[in-house]
Amino acid sequence: MTEQTTRSSRLIAIAVCGVLLAGAAAAAPPPTAKPGVQRAPVAGGQIPFLCADLKATITATKAIVNGNGVITVHGKVCNLGPGVFKVPAGSSPAGVLMVYTWHPPKTPAQEGDVKDFGSKPITGNLAKGQCVDVDFVYNVPNVIQWGHRTPQPGERKTSRQFVLRIDKFYPPQVGPFEFTKAEDCNLDNNRAVLPNIDSMEKTP
Repeated sequence: MTEQTTRSSRLIAIAVCGVLLAGAAAAAPPPTAKPGVQRAPVAGGQIPFLCADLKATITATKAIVNGNGVITVHGKVCNLGPGVFKVPAGSSPAGVLMVYTWHPPKTPAQEGDVKDFGSKPITGNLAKGQCVDVDFVYNVPNVIQWGHRTPQPGERKTSRQFVLRIDKFYPPQVGPFEFTKAEDCNLDNNRAVLPNIDSMEKTP
């Protein structure tokens, strides 16, 4: 066998091996992903651990009973998920109802009348979709009608704004009062506000 024939045989053998290796690689199954912590995709390509998302919502109904206004406020604190909300150690979270009251043409800032009138503690973990109801009745004496009109002698306009907020500590205490991103990844929906409820009332 000549040297040229030997060299040609070697080249053919190398080519055949390359084809066989390429076929084996194509036929091999993809690697199996290792099980790990469940994660949720977010914008920007980052994949953080699943986090909780507490959201406050509020509605109300109103009536006049024997000359007094009865405002029934329905609040909800729900975990939108996808993770489980876990009560942070040492905290006392709650859904808290508050009301601003003023008498136009004055503004809420001018009168500064704001108070809490009801709260519901969040005592246990909340899975995705679980809620805590925060329902209270707010009584208003001497209501003539709902809505505003030109006051007659002995009458005045009154406006109220009802708010449901989610506090990490209630009653409030010194120190950080908001949840961390690890505890509640969206703080923008921890407060819900009703449209103003206007009324005509007798002047005290």
